[in-house]
Formats: sequence, structure tokens, C-alpha cells
Amino acid sequence: MTTIFTTTFNLDDTGNVGFSIRQVCTITGNAQGQVRVTFNAASAGSAAGGLQLDHASIGIQTGANDATTAVPVELLFSGAHGFTIADGASIVSDWANLAGFTSANKLIVVMDCNSVHAQGMAENSASTGQTFWFQAATASYNVAAPGFASSVANIVECVSLIETQAAGGGGAAIAKVNFKLDKFKTPSRSMGPNSGLFQVRAFPIATTQPDTAGQVIFRVRNQPWRW
Repeated sequence: MTTIFTTTFNLDDTGNVGFSIRQVCTITGNAQGQVRVTFNAASAGSAAGGLQLDHASIGIQTGANDATTAVPVELLFSGAHGFTIADGASIVSDWANLAGFTSANKLIVVMDCNSVHAQGMAENSASTGQTFWFQAATASYNVAAPGFASSVANIVECVSLIETQAAGGGGAAIAKVNFKLDKFKTPSRSMGPNSGLFQVRAFPIATTQPDTAGQVIFRVRNQPWRW
């Protein structure tokens, strides 16, 4: 996992009810397959009333304005659309598939604010190279080129962190170990000239941890064996 954008905040912005905000972020790394974004409400002392986004998404900027190369990829939160957090809180999106960008590109994080709930966002008012585009009474999380007319340069709204990882990187890799068990005694029965001996190749059922008896469990032809 690699951080490709980060910022700190010095102000609060509380006037975003019903707005769609498209935050342009200058990044420092290449795509690895997936991205996730951390969002921050206004500070605890702001009395903004929290932050509620109906939807959020992310895409690769094309040109110099608010457009993305394709329809932005929606960012989900524990599998759900949007989120609500209190003043002073932050939230991290689920991993979303987004590839095809390099450190020479900029990413656009789209935030569609709820039209009723108070919208307090943390803000960095002196972030060179960043721009946010905005428009009232609209939603654009699933629009590639909304054509917003208003923007403010050198400001970051709400987004404190963008990270990337290889697709599927969130899971734990479990290595398979091949055990060769040679020539051990079988139950007493006639097996011709090789009576009492046979060879087997087996994988552990789950891990190579011993059971409570200090033995490792294998599965041979769907039967449990201990060694």
C-alpha cells in the first residue's frame, strides 16, 4: 500500500449543503490497481453539525478542469453509498478499482453533499497545485464532464489521504506447503509385496499448526490423518 496524496487542514468550511464538489488532487505515485480515500469533517469545535455525503467517487482528470477520463468510480463505505460522520471525525472508503494513471496525472475526488444535512468539511486553504470545482443543487459522482463553471485554486476540501494498492491486496496470502510422507506403516492388512508401506503426498487441511495433541493434521483422499 502506498500513499499518493496527503494534506493537513487549517480551516473549516461549513457552506456546502446540496453542492457537488470535485476536488483535484496532485499525486505522487502510479496506479497499483486499487485506491481508497480518507474524508474529514470540519473540526469538533466548528459546530457545523457533521458531514453527510450522498455519494463519493474518484477518477483521473483529463484536461485542466473538472472532467475525468471516464465516469468516476464510486467509492463505497462498508459496501454502502455515501456516509454521515460527526464534527471532528474522518472516514476511510472501501478499496475501489482504479488503474491507468501515473504520478504525472491528477485525480479528481467527487463529493455530492446531502441537500438537507449540514455540510462541514475540513479545509486546507494553502495547498499549492490543488483546485476544487463546485456547483450548487446538483450531483456529479457518476458524470465524467459536468462542466462546472466555478472553482477555487490552492485549496483542498475534505480529502486528507489517497492510497493505492495492488488489486486484491487487502487479503492475506496463505502459502501452500507440500509435505511428502514416505514409507510409514499402514493398518495391518495384506498389500502384496509392499505390505505395511506406502507413500503419500498431502497438503495441510488449513495451516501447519499442530493440534492439541501436538500433531499436524493432513487430508489424504478426504480422510483426516495425524502425523
